[in-house]
Amino acid sequence: PETGLETQSVSYTKGCYLGQETVARVKTYGSVQKRLMGLTFSMDAPLLPVAGHPVVLQNGLTVGRFGRNGRSDRLQQGIALAYLDKTHRTPG
Repeated sequence: PETGLETQSVSYTKGCYLGQETVARVKTYGSVQKRLMGLTFSMDAPLLPVAGHPVVLQNGLTVGRFGRNGRSDRLQQGIALAYLDKTHRTPG
C-alpha cells in the first residue's frame, strides 16, 4: 500500500492470503502512514537529495525520507522518490 500499487495488485474479494489482515486494515482506515511519492527539483539545483536522508521542510520539520534520485531529460528536472507522511503528500 505504501507504493500505491494496491489497486493493481491486491484483490479485496479473494479468500484468505498472506498479509490479508494488514491490507484490510489499510483499506478500513483509509491510508498508510508513509507513501512513496515522486518529487521534482529545478534542473539548476546543484545537488539532488541523497537516498536515505530525511525530507526536511524550511521550518525544520522532518516529513519523510528520500529514496532514489536522478535527472530526467524528458521533464528537464531533477527527480527523486521519497516516502512522505500523511499530511505532506498533497501536490505542490
